[in-house]
Amino acid sequence: MRSPTLFSKQPMNVDFPSLGTPPFSLSETFGHDVTLLPLEFTDGGGLYSEDITELAKELRRSDVDVAYLHEAGDRQWKVLKGEVTLEILIGLGTSVAGSVIVMALSAALAKVFKPKRQVRCSLVKQRQGPRGETENLWFRYDGDVAGLQEALARAAEDEDSPL
Repeated sequence: MRSPTLFSKQPMNVDFPSLGTPPFSLSETFGHDVTLLPLEFTDGGGLYSEDITELAKELRRSDVDVAYLHEAGDRQWKVLKGEVTLEILIGLGTSVAGSVIVMALSAALAKVFKPKRQVRCSLVKQRQGPRGETENLWFRYDGDVAGLQEALARAAEDEDSPL
């Protein structure tokens, strides 16, 4: 059995065939610890995976400052039935106490999704550049939820990790 691709310590140019490369540019700084991102942009809003609503609720129960990139009225939902691959896009803000938020995200994933469920996770970490500009580092994970939790846990424990 092939092992899943784990988060890289280096920023990656990620190929998103259905969304373009990168999925979109982010010109603004996230105002929250965790920002849930759309699968794609629509006229004035975003198309989100319905699966992330429970993830958002679980993160809020853990006192994580989480929000969607778009206001409620500007969100549309992609609903898929059956055992389909979970697709989530997550943004981590510049002010995040990295390891604490990453561990909370890992715990929330464990409570919301089955360990063997297949997931495609794109994660963008924002950080301040040398001249005060916002830099976006994109990472990608493909595998099962248990492997994503493991990758997040390792990233949280590694002081050299950009997460």
